[in-house]
Amino acid sequence: MGSKKESVRIRPSSVNDEIPTYFIVMFLEQILHLHACNGLQLSGLHSIDSPRAHISLSSTKGALISNIHISAPGYTRNTDGIDIKESSYIQIRDSYIALATGDDCVAIGGGSSYINITHVSCRPGHGFSVRSLGDKGAHEIVEERSVQVSDVSFGGVRGTSSSQDAIKLSCSRTVGCTNIIMQGINIHPGQATVA
Repeated sequence: MGSKKESVRIRPSSVNDEIPTYFIVMFLEQILHLHACNGLQLSGLHSIDSPRAHISLSSTKGALISNIHISAPGYTRNTDGIDIKESSYIQIRDSYIALATGDDCVAIGGGSSYINITHVSCRPGHGFSVRSLGDKGAHEIVEERSVQVSDVSFGGVRGTSSSQDAIKLSCSRTVGCTNIIMQGINIHPGQATVA
């Protein structure tokens, strides 16, 4: 591709006669950046050692991401699995994300709604995060909504925590958490260190 800022525009056939679909793939800091990919279906992707986010999705409505495998070694920094912003009706399912960097497996940014994550194994990173609102001075509309966490298993977690709160579950007061299973958890408090 030459320059990092070059892009490729691909225009496949339309989903229906009224709404043409297209997407833009940009090779910047992400392995794959998808912008305005309404009706996107992405499956079978294997992504290893991205310089930043493996997959970045923005301004997209109605996407299905499934059966993907993402991994990053511990020496890379700020390597999120999937970053989503300004998108809606996104499904991520039946996938494996292993980030030895400890970063976000899936990060949901401002302007996003109706994000469904099902049967996704996330190890050992920050898990699934809803990013802070108003990033870079953006205006955000906040509605009273709840995030329900259900059917999550934590297993075989061993080690030392850098804080007294080794595990913290912050469930919604409105809908709560359901079917959370913890097995084989052995975490010891660590010593405070100064860098």
